[in-house]
Formats: sequence, C-alpha cells, structure tokens
Amino acid sequence: MRLSIFSTLLLFLISAIAVYSIVPLIPSLSKELHTSITTLALVVSLGWIGGAIGGLIMGALSDSYGRRISLFVSVLLFGIGTLISYFISNVYFLFVTWFIVGFGVNGENGISYAIVAESLKSGRGSIGGFMQGLYFAGYLLSLLFALTHYSLLLIGLLSLVLSPLSFTIQETRGRRGVSPFSNFSELDIKIAIITSILAISAFLYTVPFVSLIPTLFEIDKINYDLLLIASALGIFFYALSGYISDIIGRKRTSIILSVVALIASLIFLFSLYDKNLLVVSTFTVFLGSSFFSYLGVWISELYPPKMRGTGTNLSFLVGRIIGGGFGVTLVTLLPFTLGMNMSVMLIICSILAIISSMMSRDL
Repeated sequence: MRLSIFSTLLLFLISAIAVYSIVPLIPSLSKELHTSITTLALVVSLGWIGGAIGGLIMGALSDSYGRRISLFVSVLLFGIGTLISYFISNVYFLFVTWFIVGFGVNGENGISYAIVAESLKSGRGSIGGFMQGLYFAGYLLSLLFALTHYSLLLIGLLSLVLSPLSFTIQETRGRRGVSPFSNFSELDIKIAIITSILAISAFLYTVPFVSLIPTLFEIDKINYDLLLIASALGIFFYALSGYISDIIGRKRTSIILSVVALIASLIFLFSLYDKNLLVVSTFTVFLGSSFFSYLGVWISELYPPKMRGTGTNLSFLVGRIIGGGFGVTLVTLLPFTLGMNMSVMLIICSILAIISSMMSRDL
C-alpha cells in the first residue's frame, strides 16, 4: 500500500513539473520560434483544453479497463509530448504536442484522485491535499529545470523512465469489456452540476492568480523570491487543509476555507494601494486557494466506484477549460488595471465556492 501511494504521488509530481515546464521557457521560445508571447500563451491554454478532454477520456477508460494501465498510458502521453516539444522548431507543431501533454497530465491527475479515494480507508483528505500541493513543488522544480537548455528533454525522459511505476499501484478498478461511457445513464446530475461549479471556482481562483502574480510583482518591483516562498508554503497549506477535512469533514472545511478565500481576496484588493501589504495578501490568497487542495479526492468520493474516474473528470471538465484554458484571458479582458481585474475574479470565485460548498454533499 505504501509503495502504491508513493508511486501515485511521484507520478503526480512529475505531471505537475511537465505541465509547468513550458512556462519559464516562454521568453526564450518566443525568440527561438520567432513568435509572440501571446501565441505561446495560447499554447499553454490549449494544453488545458487538451487536459479537459484527456481527463474525461482517460478517466472513463480507467473505470472500464483499470487504473494502472490508464495511468501508464497517461504518463506515456505527457512524457512523449514533452520530449518531442524539445525538438520542435515550429510553433504550430508545439500546439499539437502541448495538447498531448495536457491530455496526459490531466488524465493522470484525474485517475490519481480516484486511486487515493479507493486505496485509503482514512487520511484521504491529507494525502489528497498534499498531492494537489505538489503542483506548487512542480512549479518550483520546473524553474530549476529551466536553468538548463535541455529542460523539456530531461523532463520528458524522466516521465518515460518513471511511467512503469504505474504498475506498482494497487489496482482498484477494471471491468474489461464494458464500454467506457456506459455509466453516464447512472450519472447524478445534481452532484455533477454542483461539483462542476466548485471546480470552476477553484480553477478560476487559482490558475489566473498564479499565472499573473509574477507580472504584478514585476510591475511593482517586488522581490520575486517572496513569491517562491509563498509557493513553497502552498504545499504546507494544502496538506494542512486536507488533514483538517479528514477531521471535521470535507463540506465544513470547504465552507470555512472559501470564506478565508473571500477575506484573502478583499485583503488583496486593499493591498493594491500598499506594496508591503501586497506581499502579505499574496500569502493569504495562496492560503485561501487551499479549498482546492482535497477537491479532486472529495469529488471522487462523491461518485460511485464504477464511474468514479469518469465522474470526477466530468466535474473538472468545465473548470479546466474555463479556469485553465481561458482563465488568464478572462482576467486580462476585464476593464480595470491588472491588479483590480485579479481582485474582481478572486472575489467572484470565492462567493461561488462558498455557495457550491454549502450545496455539496458532506463526507
């Protein structure tokens, strides 16, 4: 069991490194590929759209043919996609390969949530929170890999080398011969809608903020190292939130953290007029975002085992497209300053999170 969870966490971490690996390379890729940063931002967005599709397809396949083989294929996909991206000299090919990377990464993530929900009798929130917090670790490690010109090559190779760990994971599902999408007739529409709203609020709260806060720090000439510290603390915040959800319940924890997210959003709004407070408010927003930490495991727990992979990724589908694919664009299109736009989005998402958390089923 310990090996199974360890392998799940390690593969989740490498998926986070892979999905972030292109972000610190955007300035250099812009020069190498003779394209604009805006175009490369669309590459990142397309990765999220690929993730929404890949998560649903691979989740459904994992319900029908088993978690291990589906996880293995997902890791192979983002490993191959990252590896090929290193050799690409045309941005249009990069659109294709990064779609594949997103497809594989979110397929891996959705299956991992189901594995944690099914493998553990207790402590699922703690492990799920820590696992989601590995996205912060993935971001930090992607910055380290970016120090070398071979980062995409190394990350792709590392993903492929680690992919066989999928077969050390305890199999929790697999009904060979059953159509992957045969379970949709048993879908609980209410659960799907409420959890989809919660997922949208989580992605729109987190992804645009993490993507745009470095730019805001640069505009205000704030030490970028402070942002790295906030990212490191994010791992702790997420693990702690998952642990608390194991003690007092997912719903109650989510409501409390969503209120914290709203307070953090208001602090961030007022901090736009004080650079020193801006640093503090960034830490509070990272804390507030921890209602996202155990969300994948919680949603997996709400669906019956025979459609857990499908249902979980269905709930994340719209969140990945809107929050991940178009979240940054939506924020930048608002008619205010960058900081004000970010504040408005944070406040809206916090309110959505509070409402959807109150309507969700507890565990």
